[in-house]
Amino acid sequence: NSSSTSGLPDFVEATATANPQLTIWSVALAGALAAAGRTADARKPIEALVTPEGVALPDASLYFTGAVFLGEAAKLLGVA
Repeated sequence: NSSSTSGLPDFVEATATANPQLTIWSVALAGALAAAGRTADARKPIEALVTPEGVALPDASLYFTGAVFLGEAAKLLGVA
């Protein structure tokens, strides 16, 4: 956990909570938590967005970006 990024997960979590319609912030939250080593917390947004039916992201311009970053977060957790 680097001191330069220690506050990042909290900032991203606050932003994701304040903007639930912007799913990309939940993706960012998964990545920030995984990068900070908060694996149990990082699994929650990943499990909410990656289901047996597929990736639960809006079909919008950030779909592929979000899917790639979810994959990267899952890789950090060792579940990809």
